[in-house]
Amino acid sequence: MDAELVTLLHQHRDEIRRHFDVVVESLQAQMATAEELRALRAELAVMYSLLDRRLARLEPNGPGL
Repeated sequence: MDAELVTLLHQHRDEIRRHFDVVVESLQAQMATAEELRALRAELAVMYSLLDRRLARLEPNGPGL
C-alpha cells in the first residue's frame, strides 16, 4: 500500500470537512432556514461516507481496491 496516497487522501478529506464547516457557518450567519441546513447536512453525510469508504479500501489491512 502506498502510504503517501493514504496520507494525501486523509489531507483532502480534512480540507473538504473544513470547507463545508465554513459553508455551514456562513449559512447560519445568514439565518439560513432549517430546511437549507438539513439539505446541506444530508449532502455532507453522503460525501463523508463516500470518502470514508474510499479511504478504507486504500488503508493498510483494508479490503483493497
